[in-house]
Amino acid sequence: MANFENRRRPIIVVAAIIRENGKILICKRKNREWEFPGGKLEYGETPEQALVREILEELGCGIGVLGIFGVSSVIARNGSNFVLIFYLCKITAGRPKASEHERIEWVAPNELKKHNFAEADLDAVAKLAQKPD
Repeated sequence: MANFENRRRPIIVVAAIIRENGKILICKRKNREWEFPGGKLEYGETPEQALVREILEELGCGIGVLGIFGVSSVIARNGSNFVLIFYLCKITAGRPKASEHERIEWVAPNELKKHNFAEADLDAVAKLAQKPD
């Protein structure tokens, strides 16, 4: 019974919508869909701290968190409930490198829908495609 109860607790995930020169950074892990970079909150972190840490770990660059872009919630195939907090961000140090990802790309907002995104990111993709600036 404890396993079932733990599965029902939401997992908080933060994701960065990094904009530069009118384009947005997207990432692709091997054998997975495209996604916005980010990751799970660790115990004691604020969402902003987690996002700064995750981007440094995943892409090797520093970011400034500008504000919340949106929040969504999905139930994964395994039954886990993920709550995603999307933040608008800008690069403040270094350049993104694909160390944990197979590929990274800068794309225009109207090109986002051409990529196969993870289900958890689809709300943000739709919102960005409607509001290109």
